[in-house]
Amino acid sequence: MRDPYEVLGINQNATEEEIKNAYRNLAKKYHPDNYSDSNMHGYATEKMKEINEAYDTVMNSRRRGSRGCDYNEIRNLIRNNRMNEAENILNSVSSSNRNAEWYFLRGTIYLNYGWINDAENCFKTAVSYEPENAEYASAYNRLKNNRRGDNGGYNTTNINDPSSGCCTCSSCDVCTGLMCADCCCECMGGDCIRCI
Repeated sequence: MRDPYEVLGINQNATEEEIKNAYRNLAKKYHPDNYSDSNMHGYATEKMKEINEAYDTVMNSRRRGSRGCDYNEIRNLIRNNRMNEAENILNSVSSSNRNAEWYFLRGTIYLNYGWINDAENCFKTAVSYEPENAEYASAYNRLKNNRRGDNGGYNTTNINDPSSGCCTCSSCDVCTGLMCADCCCECMGGDCIRCI
């Protein structure tokens, strides 16, 4: 989801009244009923959905801001695969209030997106804030071990480590190269390793 403030055309310091006015003006402009006999109906429906989601996100964030961040709510959103909503709530927490759990949950979202480096950095920060927390340490160690290839994971690090004296390919590069070579063999009518 785009930045909800950007969708509503307001800045983050807008008052509640300014937020409501911006929402009303956009709703009048893009309400699908205004386009029922037009080829713009589908666009208006999607736009209205985006506007409603942005408004709800901003207003919920403001309400939460007055009572603090509810990490249990974020965990429930993550469990229900509602990553955008969880991320929007986390984004509403000021940087001075970001604690170990904030970084752990952000890392969980990043991991769900497949952003392994970002997830690992967040888990590492969570562990540095609360080294005794077993949940954070377990997530960080599991991710770190999988990246190294321990526990059956894939080693995606560059094996051109000067200490290893090896080539410039990672294991992913090798697999990709083999798949491409196999495709070329099949396309050009040649025999490949699997055909021999």
